[in-house]
Amino acid sequence: MALVETWRWDEGSFIRAWEGDVFGDDRVELVDGEVWPVAIGAWHGSVAANVVRALPNGTWRVTSASLPAAGSIPDNDVWVQRRDAQPIARLGATGRMLRWSPADVPLVVEVSESSLVADTEVKTKVYGRAGFPCYWVVHRGGVEVFTDPYESGYRSHQHVGPDAAVEVPYAQVAIPLAVLLDADS
Repeated sequence: MALVETWRWDEGSFIRAWEGDVFGDDRVELVDGEVWPVAIGAWHGSVAANVVRALPNGTWRVTSASLPAAGSIPDNDVWVQRRDAQPIARLGATGRMLRWSPADVPLVVEVSESSLVADTEVKTKVYGRAGFPCYWVVHRGGVEVFTDPYESGYRSHQHVGPDAAVEVPYAQVAIPLAVLLDADS
């Protein structure tokens, strides 16, 4: 029996394909060498918008731009960067994709409607390996908060229930999860 070799994408190949419009209108992300389709439903979109509105942004920029991380380019939903931060690298031929220092990115957020296992098991390794200090996975049952990054993910994991509030790591404020999880707001 012959073994089939699986193609593993690297960051450069993915960016060249993205810049060359190989993926067309398909929304995709690169996660640990695999190109994954991205599915976004109505609840997901509403909750991601709630997160953007709720996060403090005075000296911080709240964005949904691509955030290359440890050889992956996940399609994260929201992340926060220091407003005066400068990219540490420009990627691809166009230089439109930017790499940021983890010291300038205190929070990365994924909203998980149908991808909870991938977001809490696979992407924790990607974001932790990249050194991003805090990663939230917002889902219908609350928020998973991952902190203390290291090469294999995060050393600390806390579940915050839907009736509680989640501490914003870069500001002295807590956001009630009811504000984030209300898909009708």
